[in-house]
Amino acid sequence: MTTIDPETRRHVRANWIESLYEFAAPPVQHWWLGGGPPGLMFSFVELMCGYFDDLNLSAGLEAAVRSGWMTAAEAQASREFHQLAARYPEPPGEPESVLADPAWADVVEAARRAWFGIREVTQDPETLGAMQSIEARWGRIEPATRPAPFEPLPLSPRAAPARGPRIGTGDPEATTHRNTLEQLLTLSPKSKCVVGIVLLVGGLAASVILWLRGWIVGWALLAILLGLGLSAVGRRDLLRVRAIEAETSRARREWHELASAVEATRREGKNVARFLQGRGYQVFEVRRWIVQALGEERIEGDRRGRAR
Repeated sequence: MTTIDPETRRHVRANWIESLYEFAAPPVQHWWLGGGPPGLMFSFVELMCGYFDDLNLSAGLEAAVRSGWMTAAEAQASREFHQLAARYPEPPGEPESVLADPAWADVVEAARRAWFGIREVTQDPETLGAMQSIEARWGRIEPATRPAPFEPLPLSPRAAPARGPRIGTGDPEATTHRNTLEQLLTLSPKSKCVVGIVLLVGGLAASVILWLRGWIVGWALLAILLGLGLSAVGRRDLLRVRAIEAETSRARREWHELASAVEATRREGKNVARFLQGRGYQVFEVRRWIVQALGEERIEGDRRGRAR
């Protein structure tokens, strides 16, 4: 186990409890829409980055246990929440779309279960004091209204799948049970553009031919609308893929400099996600990848140091 100094451990655990509170408190999340007091995360991206990136929890709960700032019992109590939050994709729309999403409600419920579970198992008086303090300041966490919907996977840094949507991928077995529109949305970005153009051209041609014969067929109009929409989605996805590739290539070119800068940001207790944004990394998935990869490098470095 890697031992961190008491002051760093205290700081990290305080940020962890605050982050968990923000996941478990829907009234606080409504401040994303504006009007909230200073001091807490005020967007979905900041909330996710504050938990997974700043705390290096994208490397898994076991990494936190090995580093010495989280106990195994606390990790066990929070692993259902951790896995659900890790699976939740970055929303394409406004904050309202997250707050109204039933899948997000599941994350909130799991965070509530984690909050009360940690309160039961922790043996750290400062953690209990921090939980009481933040509830006194911002409001009490309500107990979860339903039990866990699934049995969490075994505790492992690789147990939770990567967060965020994987553009152009889909589960073949699940796809067979989706409707046609959902199947089209699982196509790769280029395929979406091609299929969209084909539908658009085919719908226009059919509409012209049928119009000349005095007919109007709904499916031809539907093909036009579907073609326009699918082409637009495909173009958006292509731009996103290119942005990911460009930022990833840039990160690899300046990796050593980036690693030193991120480590310095961590030591100063600053927000790593905001630092990366200020450095020009605007894509959420790239920022998450950078922090996770640097965290794994640090763990590997510690392991080699102990082996010597």
